Amino acid sequence: MTSAAISTSDSADSDSIQSIRRRIAANRRAALTVVASGCLTLPLLVPIMCAWFGVERTLPAWPQLILASIVQFGLGARFYRAAYEPLRAVLRRAWRGVPGVLPACTGDTDLLVTLGTSAAWGLSVYQMWAHPGETGHADFAVPAVVITLVLLGKWLEMRAERKTTAAVRALNALRPERARVRIEGVEREVAIGEIQTGMIVVVRPGERVPVDGVLLEGETEIDASLIAGETVPMAKHPGDLVTAGALNGAGLLSIETRAIGAETMLARIVRQVESVQAEQALIPRPVERVGTVFVPVTLGIALATLLGWLWYGAGAETAILNAVAVLVIACPYALSRAAPSAIKVGTGIAARHGILFKNARALEIAHRIGVVAFDKTAAQAFALNPPDGVATVETIEAAVEALRDIGVDSVMLPGTNEGSATIAASASEMDVSHAQAVPEHEAPSVAHLKSGGRVVAMVSDGIGAAAAAAASTPCAADSGIAIASGADVEMDAADITLMRSDPMRVVAAIDVSRRTYRKIGQNLRWVFVYHLIGIPLAALGWLNPMVAGAAMAFCGIGVISNALLLRRWQPRLS
Repeated sequence: MTSAAISTSDSADSDSIQSIRRRIAANRRAALTVVASGCLTLPLLVPIMCAWFGVERTLPAWPQLILASIVQFGLGARFYRAAYEPLRAVLRRAWRGVPGVLPACTGDTDLLVTLGTSAAWGLSVYQMWAHPGETGHADFAVPAVVITLVLLGKWLEMRAERKTTAAVRALNALRPERARVRIEGVEREVAIGEIQTGMIVVVRPGERVPVDGVLLEGETEIDASLIAGETVPMAKHPGDLVTAGALNGAGLLSIETRAIGAETMLARIVRQVESVQAEQALIPRPVERVGTVFVPVTLGIALATLLGWLWYGAGAETAILNAVAVLVIACPYALSRAAPSAIKVGTGIAARHGILFKNARALEIAHRIGVVAFDKTAAQAFALNPPDGVATVETIEAAVEALRDIGVDSVMLPGTNEGSATIAASASEMDVSHAQAVPEHEAPSVAHLKSGGRVVAMVSDGIGAAAAAAASTPCAADSGIAIASGADVEMDAADITLMRSDPMRVVAAIDVSRRTYRKIGQNLRWVFVYHLIGIPLAALGWLNPMVAGAAMAFCGIGVISNALLLRRWQPRLS
């Protein structure tokens, strides 16, 4: 490896470490902010809590103003900063006469909190000025409590969301920081960043492999369960490939380094999973349309609530507080997390079982697959590398039966050789009528499968699946599923990469995608019901802003907690 490549690898590893440190620091800052906000808000609540027990205690208006202002404009400054950009974009578009002003403020989470708490704070300031010396009129507790509850909710959501990326953190933890190298017969311990390709690395029993390489000396069993989803340790002999992060068994190993740092299979897996989890989900069109007008409609409802209560004859304080409650409870944070939280958990747990999705689109397509087409290279890969020593015919039969159970058909594409056709024919439910056809008829066969509107996935070796996914012709498969064999193109170009040549992982990939999108649907239904009930209750005056703030915060937590249930998913493997 050149010095430039080594520098790139070290830089990528350093970026990953820095990213983890930044997240830890952000979590600590959020926790400290919540504690500080709570301490400043508590004195404002003392009179209210004392009143529950029939004891009258008051706090002068000026101390209330100071405490509430620190919470509102100091600890709550993040809401103003977050709300400023979308508002500026809307004003710019309106000033220039650009159409689509309403979509410009789509789904802003913090705008409603900013408007609601600012209105409540301003009302309390007005009451303090209009009724000097009468502390009962200045209710600064409302904006302070709402800010504190929202900060608490976001911190709890941050902690809950850390669990959604637990799979990535577990993969990152597999990389040892130091390793032993043998130079001119002498062993010494070095930092992982000092290792170069071609060096001999020594791995003792019970240690994790620090690099990708070829086993030169020693025999052992390797536990790669967190990398390739292996169910049992794999026997390794001289000449076999080993990957970084795998746990060595009882053997003393000498490994010639082939890849280090960011170039290892483990690092590439981590990057791919992190990339997918960072993408925006493909939310259904009805949800997208609702999100486009959600904030403007909510502002309209809040204004109607204000005017309606004033018309009804209620005081300005009551009208404003009810409008504030509408703004607070309608914050669309839970809506914005409904899909991403489920995708993070789904792709993470899939990676733990050796199933890698290229992007969010690949995950979305997988849950709609209706036909799985195996080509000759897939059959050969299964035959050459039967999972856990189980006969190939048995594993394909099990996969075909499992696919049929979930409503997915299986076919063997043309071009298959006689041996592979015999294997396919043994699985009685697989359509092998074209097994002996010539290869050039393969594309028309895929087009025929797609003609009924069904989504077709092609299972192939890495290069074949990548080509099937990348093609843009009507004859191309909708999704390419690659069986890992070590080529770079597999992970980079295939929609789905299986880290083990087990046909049951095809079933598992479809299953985890369906379960992920089932969670997205559950989350969206829960959020819509919450808003459908909560907004009218707030508008009718049956929810005060403090209760609305608590409901909004814990709705978001409920969405993420529901997504976390995906962590219990276990694939049915051979």
